[in-house]
Formats: sequence, structure tokens, C-alpha cells
Amino acid sequence: MASTGLIGEPFPTEDIVAGIRENAPKLSAKSNAGSFAANAILTTDTFAKEGFLECEVDGYEINMGGIAKGSGMIHPNMATMLAFIVTDVAISPKLLQTTVSELTKSTFNMITVDGDSSTNDMVGVLANGMAGNDELKTKKDAGYDAFRSALEDMMTHLAKLIVSDGEGASKFVQYEVINAKNEEAARRFVRSISSSSLVKAAMFGRDPNWGRIICAAGNAGEEFDYTKADLYLGDEQNQIKVLEKGVPQKYEKNYMKKLLREAHIYVRLDMHAGKAKAKGWGTDLTTDYVMFNSIYTT
Repeated sequence: MASTGLIGEPFPTEDIVAGIRENAPKLSAKSNAGSFAANAILTTDTFAKEGFLECEVDGYEINMGGIAKGSGMIHPNMATMLAFIVTDVAISPKLLQTTVSELTKSTFNMITVDGDSSTNDMVGVLANGMAGNDELKTKKDAGYDAFRSALEDMMTHLAKLIVSDGEGASKFVQYEVINAKNEEAARRFVRSISSSSLVKAAMFGRDPNWGRIICAAGNAGEEFDYTKADLYLGDEQNQIKVLEKGVPQKYEKNYMKKLLREAHIYVRLDMHAGKAKAKGWGTDLTTDYVMFNSIYTT
């Protein structure tokens, strides 16, 4: 239930069972065991994706660790990615399931590499209660907000690591929509823009083609008045307004090219239609990606 591979290939049941029998006795509590597991699940990934954090829940210290894999066929609705998170907090299965499902919408479902979702994806969170806190049963319980915030941080961290290792990618792009009419609309705008092949190609070519971004926003299936929109492009420190209330703005093109040459690029769209916001993360579309996936099975 946690495997990826070529679609349509018979599942190697005998090999998997043999691997379980061989490795179960090797389970270890050593500090480097988590890193071994993070490396063991990689496929086309180029580096292991893992994280660890501590936080306080109702006066008790809890620990949380996570590993993930994913590099290609990454698109909202997860895709070919696996994530496993473990924690010692005491929480009811029902509340944990609800929390994970809600947080997936703003983390793993907000990343894209190539616009393709796969048949195989999974996020699993296991909690053993050994932290000793009173079991969290409702969202109003003391400590729930702290746990939820920690889990969101972990899931966001792993999701962003997956994007940063996108197949053939040369850029990590953060997309942010602010002042949308509601959160679901904001997410749809982000997903539509970040998954556009033309937008990704522009990011690869360092081309501040705002028309492609606005067009992608218009394809989101949400009401969109571009004459109210402001658009900013740049890096983390400097973002230039290229559109104000739908009107193109003058800017130094050479300076913009320099900003878009950075490995991390930021795209921010202000809708001026409400107070909701959303973030998502994606990559550029490179010739390396095309070459890698044109010979995937051979």
C-alpha cells in the first residue's frame, strides 16, 4: 500500500515479502536509523527528504519525525509521492485523521513539478501516545493547536523538499495568492498558475511573461477580474510589481532578468477581492525534465 513504480507492471510481491522478512529484525532505535529509512525509499530522487521537530503540547514535550520521497509525477492531489510521519503525542485516531486530511490540502496538495498526478500516493501519520499528554479528542482540547501547527510545519517542510528535488528542475517557485474571496478559490488560483506548462517554461527562461500568469489564473474556474489584480515577480528579497489593477507597469528588464536567474523565485498575485490567501510551490519546466522522462523505461 506504499509503493511506486512503472504503471501496469506486476507488483513484486515475493520480493517485497522477502524484504520485510530480511529487514524486520534490523529495526533500530539508533539516531541514524531514520536517515537510513529516508534513503531506502528513494527512487528517482537525488537526496533524502527528512525532518524532525519538538514542541510542547499542554505542558508535555512531543517529538515528531518525518520522511518522504517524490521527484516526478508530482501535482496537486499529491501524486507519485510517499510521506511517513511519526509522533509520540496522544491523540484519537479520528481527530488525527481529520487533521491530516485538512492539512494535506494546504501542504502536499499545493505542490507541483510536472502537472501529472499518479495512481500511487500516500501520507501516513502514526502516533503512539508515549509523550504522556491527555489524549487529544477534540479541536478545543488544550494543546491541540500546538500539535496541529507542528504537524503543518512538518508536512510543509517535506512537501517543499519534494519540489526542490523535482526531476530536471533548476528553480523552486513559490506562488502566493492574497486577498481572494475565499481560501478554496485562492488555492485553485495557485494550483492553476503553478501547474501551467507555459508559466513553468517562462520561469525556466527567466521570462517575466505576466500574460501567461494572468491567463492561467483565468483558467482556474473561479471568478476573476484582472482589472483589480496586482502581480509581483522576483526573488525572496525583491519583488517587482509588473501589473497594477490589470495595467502593465514599467520596470528595468535587465534587473528583472537578474532576479529571475535566482534558484528561488516568488510570484505573488493580489486579487483585491477578499481576505483569503494561499501558497503553493512548483518548479520550472526544463529540457532536462523532457530528456529524463523520454527514456524512463529504457
